[in-house]
Amino acid sequence: MKKVISLLLCLVISGAASAADISIFLGTLSITGTIEKGDAIALEKRLEEDSRRVTIRSPGGHVLEAIAMAKLIRASGKRVVVHQYCLSACALLFALTDKRSIERNLLSSGWLAFHAGDWGWAAEAIPAYIAYEPKSDAIREQFFKDRDPMLRRFQAIKDAPAKALDELGRDSAWLATVNELTGFKMRSIEFDEEQKRVSAQFHPATCDWWVPDSAALAEIGIVLRDFVIPERAKIAERLQVSQDRIYWGKLSHLASLTASPCAAATKNTSIDLSKRNAGQTD
Repeated sequence: MKKVISLLLCLVISGAASAADISIFLGTLSITGTIEKGDAIALEKRLEEDSRRVTIRSPGGHVLEAIAMAKLIRASGKRVVVHQYCLSACALLFALTDKRSIERNLLSSGWLAFHAGDWGWAAEAIPAYIAYEPKSDAIREQFFKDRDPMLRRFQAIKDAPAKALDELGRDSAWLATVNELTGFKMRSIEFDEEQKRVSAQFHPATCDWWVPDSAALAEIGIVLRDFVIPERAKIAERLQVSQDRIYWGKLSHLASLTASPCAAATKNTSIDLSKRNAGQTD
């Protein structure tokens, strides 16, 4: 088996084909769509043009790119405004900015949603990679050669959100709480050397998403004026989950709960790790 089992080392950082649309209209710089690699460079160029504020509507995407974009917006001194919704890596971007608000008008109100995304399952899978011993001598040397730098790279990326908050002097402990609340717990993992594939079975997360109101946001250092969370049914529809799979409260209240904060999920999750992108959180 001359071809190495590089696909087993699935936690590589690569961008998807689509990217956010970044444009300026009537003095407003708009970021719309999935955040992908290269978007920070595109944003930097646009920030050099004349604009008064930045609006964003995104389902999330590449977490490192979101962190880089937040730094650029913060350095520009422009206000970032959530238009309709800002999920996953987008919500992290918002948390890392200084001047921020959530749009509210007669037609709609913006909102944020956080979850562990790929970080949840990736953190569970890493120990299995470290412990794995290839059965085939033909791939053993290359397996370890590829694995070790990948693990170092992944660790750096995994630490990036908390590090970015720490650098701003902001509390980052809440990220671990969100990961614990919404992250998958690994049930089993299978290395198929013949097919060069890794598949994992995960127990369901406690909750699928955390959607905070103004009081819950203030608790993690995001203070917003006149923020009112939209209708829960519409949020659940956008997130494609039932309302009882979303945690709507303060993170500090979790420790005092005597029952699960969300309804139990009945289905385990199966992920082909060979095809996943650990640079994303959505």
